[in-house]
Amino acid sequence: MLLVSNYFIGFFLLLFFTWSNFEGVTNSLMIRIMMFMFNLIFYTVLFTFSSFIYFDNEDNKRHYFIIPFISYFVLAFLESITLNVDDSFSSMFVPVFIAFFPLFVLKHYLKYIK
Repeated sequence: MLLVSNYFIGFFLLLFFTWSNFEGVTNSLMIRIMMFMFNLIFYTVLFTFSSFIYFDNEDNKRHYFIIPFISYFVLAFLESITLNVDDSFSSMFVPVFIAFFPLFVLKHYLKYIK
């Protein structure tokens, strides 16, 4: 249940940060929706890579923390090469980072460190 709730919390954070990035900029609604869909795919792939931490019952596999960070940088590099979007750092990578990593770090802290 925590897995689904964290996904939806991140989904709404991603929606908010992607939408607020275009605030005051005269972009069409279609561009905003398209950028949100790219960010949602990016977020879903990251969340899938981070799901190992939710199914770790032995509490001794602490190397799962690094997998989402590596996959984030690899996916960001591949997205920047293939999509070639102007200002992709602030419109794609920052909203996904802000929506995903605070929840992931909190889950890691509550499971392994505390």
